[in-house]
Amino acid sequence: MMFSGIQEILVLVGIAAAIFLLPRLGTRSRPPVPVRRLFPSPLTRLSGGMRLAVSASLLWPLGAAVYLEPWQNGPRAFLLAGLLPVAALWGMAWVTAGFRNKRR
Repeated sequence: MMFSGIQEILVLVGIAAAIFLLPRLGTRSRPPVPVRRLFPSPLTRLSGGMRLAVSASLLWPLGAAVYLEPWQNGPRAFLLAGLLPVAALWGMAWVTAGFRNKRR
């Protein structure tokens, strides 16, 4: 009677070991499958010029806001000198990228 309890425990330990250890033993013989991401990170594809353009697009309106103080003098000068140049340059970049893609 006493051996039946120990035998049941040993069977459970054997089943648990088989569940956890057997899948690991099978993966050592074949090389791991490389993980391919469906959407790669866009930050890894940015060139140095594009990173410069993005940072300048953030810093130009910030500098214009500090210099023109639109919260005291009104937003019109800030919109013309701070946001309009950034929007115009990104618009031109978008249009030229469209023409370049059309040629391919």
